[in-house]
This record gives sequence, C-alpha cells and structure tokens, in this order.
Amino acid sequence: MAQVRRHSEDQMMHGLLPNKVIDAVLDALSGHEKLSMPLLEREVSLQILKMLVGRSGQNGRQINEFSNFDY
Repeated sequence: MAQVRRHSEDQMMHGLLPNKVIDAVLDALSGHEKLSMPLLEREVSLQILKMLVGRSGQNGRQINEFSNFDY
C-alpha cells in the first residue's frame, strides 16, 4: 500500500500490478472451478436422469432416493 500511495496510477499500471491482478483472478477462478465442477456434474447428471425417467408417481420417488447417493 505504501507503493500505491507513493506512485501515480500510470506508474502502477506500468509495473507488476496488472500481472499480479490477473494472476490473482486466474488463481481464484481455478480454485472456484475445482470446487464447483463436482457439484455441477452431479446436478447435470441428476437433471438428465429426471428427464429420462420422468418425475411423476413412483419414478419421482426413486429419483429423490438417487439424490442421496454420493457419486
């Protein structure tokens, strides 16, 4: 922060700051992807299963039971 206060915006934008910001954002996106992909895959698979089997009557109860399993 001391460097930010001492230097102008143009000086900061020509230094390492832009690359450090990009690196931080890409790292955060990568971490988020690692956490969200298993959930996304599970939800997409469950939705496809619901479309294939149908949601009414006994089939609907079976699908709800499937949602309790870990993949």
